[in-house]
Amino acid sequence: MALTPRPGENLKEIRNRLGITTREVEDLTRKIAEESSNEEYYISNAWLTQLENRNCVPSIFKLFSLSVIYRMKFKDLLPLFGVDLDKTAQYQAAFRSPLAELRIESPSRGSDKS
Repeated sequence: MALTPRPGENLKEIRNRLGITTREVEDLTRKIAEESSNEEYYISNAWLTQLENRNCVPSIFKLFSLSVIYRMKFKDLLPLFGVDLDKTAQYQAAFRSPLAELRIESPSRGSDKS
């Protein structure tokens, strides 16, 4: 699954459909950032405008904030950016790690010397 032609346009359409302004997104994400004590969740008005008008990819924190504000499941926003979670098992099976096949043996217990 490739990046949709303009994921930002899709996000803008969702925001407009909900009747939320970029300033409201900024205010709401500020609250999320404060509640979580993590500024990574904060989305400024300017940054959101850039995301909506250019081909940018948000961090997982910012995408989480958008999922909360837009009342969408986080996983439902991922396809906009070319992430197909339905292929997780397929890739895991195809790319088995050699480490997964190693047997980790517990160290032998020393013999009791009485």
